[in-house]
Amino acid sequence: MLFRSGVAPAAGRQVTPEDIAAAEAAEAEAAVRLSQARQDLAEAAALRDRLEATIVSLAAREATAEQSAVAEAISVRDRLTRMYMLAGRPDVLLSAVGDVGGFFTRLAYLTAIADRDRQAVNQFTLIVEDLMALRGQAEQELDELAGAVAALELVAASRAAALEDAAASLAETRQAWAEQEAARSEEHTSELQSPD
Repeated sequence: MLFRSGVAPAAGRQVTPEDIAAAEAAEAEAAVRLSQARQDLAEAAALRDRLEATIVSLAAREATAEQSAVAEAISVRDRLTRMYMLAGRPDVLLSAVGDVGGFFTRLAYLTAIADRDRQAVNQFTLIVEDLMALRGQAEQELDELAGAVAALELVAASRAAALEDAAASLAETRQAWAEQEAARSEEHTSELQSPD
């Protein structure tokens, strides 16, 4: 009889209750290890799924931010064009302005608007760059996680095979015990029936 586990008794040796207990313990340990491997695999797969969803979300936010940046840049360009065109009109020249203080106030206001517009465009650009960087990091983590998931799948398959081996060893040990006990019972019956 071939025993697949190290807990099974050696060939030719009598099977003891301790052998059965050891085979049962080996099977229970293999079951626990398989359960842990499956749990680790499920957690890694769930994390992978969340990371994939995050990447999709980041890509959508990046596209929206890019569209907003383009729209804001067009709006700023149009506003600056109007401001420069107005500044070049002869009726706005300093010599034609009766209130010099009002002219400089208006000039400061227009400069502030131009600065705010430039900051807005820069802010959108930074947001897009940050989102691109985050998406890149998430994609790198996803690649690493995909490798970890594949490794955990191999571990789970290996532990499932180990559990099958432990279960087979337990069955063989129990069978050997049953055969051994049947032989003892038969021997004992023969001794009782044989005349001295």
